[in-house]
Amino acid sequence: MMPELISRLFIHTPSSPDLTADSWRAKASAAGDINKPQPSTPVFITPESLTSFPIASVAVGLLAQVVIYFWPTCSQGGAVLGSSLLIGLLIFLVNIEKPGTRPKSTVQWIVAIMVALVNTLFLAAAVLGIRDSISTRSD
Repeated sequence: MMPELISRLFIHTPSSPDLTADSWRAKASAAGDINKPQPSTPVFITPESLTSFPIASVAVGLLAQVVIYFWPTCSQGGAVLGSSLLIGLLIFLVNIEKPGTRPKSTVQWIVAIMVALVNTLFLAAAVLGIRDSISTRSD
């Protein structure tokens, strides 16, 4: 009894005609050739390249340095906060632009905006922390 039960659990034999190897091949060919090379887009030029945390924090740091360079009266914290808000907004817009990812209800919009705001503040804190630790090492 037990060996038969185990063999039924782990050894599958098709019992209906739609589970045959030929039907699987027909379904695969109808869906398209899986061996055909798919066109690729270089990662550097896609908006998704900014959505990873390390890349976004580098982008915030560089943008803040550019702001400080062109507007020397701007504080470091203000430049980083403004840059992180801009990059955070860009990431938010890229993510909700994808099909099926846009929030549908008011509550979902509020949650999505709050999560985006918290992540944006994390970006600013990470850049400020990285900059402070680098400046203390060089002194």
